[in-house]
Amino acid sequence: MGRYRYRALDSQGVAIAGEIEASDRRDAASRLRASGVFPTDLDGLAGASAPANARVAQGPRLSRGQVAVLTRQLADLVSSGMPLHRCLGILCDQAAGRQRQLLEAVSQEVQRGAPLSEVLRPLSRSFSTLYVEMIRAGETSGHLDAVLMRLAEHLENQEVRRAQIISAFTYPAVIVVVAVGAIIFMVTFLVPRLSVVFADLRQALPAPTRLLLAIAHAAPRAGPWIGGGLVLLYLGARRAASTQAGGMLLDGALLRLPVLGRLVGNVAIARFARTLGTLLAGGVPMLGALEIAAAASANRVIAAQASGLQQSVREGESLSRAMAECSAFPPTLVHMAAVGEETGNLPAMLVRCADAADFQFDQAMRRVTSLVEPAIILVMGGIVAFIVLSVLLPVFDIYSAINVSGRTP
Repeated sequence: MGRYRYRALDSQGVAIAGEIEASDRRDAASRLRASGVFPTDLDGLAGASAPANARVAQGPRLSRGQVAVLTRQLADLVSSGMPLHRCLGILCDQAAGRQRQLLEAVSQEVQRGAPLSEVLRPLSRSFSTLYVEMIRAGETSGHLDAVLMRLAEHLENQEVRRAQIISAFTYPAVIVVVAVGAIIFMVTFLVPRLSVVFADLRQALPAPTRLLLAIAHAAPRAGPWIGGGLVLLYLGARRAASTQAGGMLLDGALLRLPVLGRLVGNVAIARFARTLGTLLAGGVPMLGALEIAAAASANRVIAAQASGLQQSVREGESLSRAMAECSAFPPTLVHMAAVGEETGNLPAMLVRCADAADFQFDQAMRRVTSLVEPAIILVMGGIVAFIVLSVLLPVFDIYSAINVSGRTP
């Protein structure tokens, strides 16, 4: 027997807390339900048995795409009315590899009576805090099917946005890689061999050719130093960004960029608004939803201001009024939140605002990529043209000298 600290809801929906003795978590939950209360959280105290999800803590990591597909499948199965453990069993049967391994462990713990949210909590590499808190809210309210549907839509929207960003920059990245490869080949392989030919000519070379030969001779010696310096710069910037002060500085610099700053800000605001709306629609309390949504914004400057909303809301101020006092939130989001509070439909208004921000981001991304692609082609084409012209100018000079000498009597 062990002791468990619990939080629960009584028959009137009032939150209560206390301690109970039981043989395991499942027995503790059963005893609480038998006494007429609905447990929302169970924590083992000294002498309690090990958590039922201890074996799941070291489970394999799933990709974000796998989690999105898994959530959609689970939402469809739970909405059909099947028990949760049976839904998980069906998902286990059709899964393979590491996903099957993880689902089998989760299914076993759920069959033992552990809440799904508590089983998933240690799996932070695959399931975010947003995910776990949404599941927990669904279990508490008894509407796990609806919460899973909202969660599936949220994850699918994130995957669509991520795929759009990757596809938008794939073509420019390919152009840059091919062009840089061609330039490196010409500078390190072709030009040094031509330099031997130019040396045999024993005549003054044009200025572009001299510059190209100087670059070709310096590249083998300076290349490793430049490459090493760039690697060290990247590692240093990454390490600095991992600290709170460095991350704030970097994220603030990103927001101040001329064109990209507005894109970065729109993405962060859209993530915050969509996450907050999804959490509130799933039944997560406002203060907890604000904390999770602030972290989901993925920009520490905006996250810091979003975290400041908690104190204002805790003191009784409305969300829209608290947002109006922060410079990070655009007027559109503030007014939409105010309308949502007045109509009692705040979650839906936040999601709509996120949809509008995503649409603006899509339009801006199309404009940026339409400008970036020709700019890259022009720059890389200019570099290649300089190399080719530098190689051909001495040839033209030789040809002109031969013509002049041939005409001389």
